[in-house]
Amino acid sequence: MITVEDIILLVASGEGYNAEFKVSVPAKVKELSEEVCAFANAAGGVLLIGVNDQN
Repeated sequence: MITVEDIILLVASGEGYNAEFKVSVPAKVKELSEEVCAFANAAGGVLLIGVNDQN
């Protein structure tokens, strides 16, 4: 299970191969499913919704 500390570290590390940030839930379900499928086809990953990737 992911902890608050894990989330803080992920955000501090920024987006990358295994981390993707979204400010809000995409309007189209296809966009969200594409992100999840990409992680499933790779080594896994974390999609954080409510995080600005510009931080």
